[in-house]
Amino acid sequence: MTMTLLRRAVLTELRRRKMTKYRLAELSGVDAQIIYHWLRGEQGILEQNLVPILKALGLGIVATRPLPPPEEEPALPAEATDNPPQEPAP
Repeated sequence: MTMTLLRRAVLTELRRRKMTKYRLAELSGVDAQIIYHWLRGEQGILEQNLVPILKALGLGIVATRPLPPPEEEPALPAEATDNPPQEPAP
């Protein structure tokens, strides 16, 4: 889901509930200016602010398709670790 769709969903729910952005700020605990600027598309929003906004409106994010498996991180070279490489036993 893109930020535009999230923004649109929040605006739609605000209209449906006849709720002001100021009231959303009170309910969510997120600063009103952050909400105003995000809903106007003037700035992005951090997850730590988005989650309480969605919760205050009873909205959530649901994955509609499985996420791809995480890529394995490459192993660090021996010189980048704290432990020096071990010599094979004779």
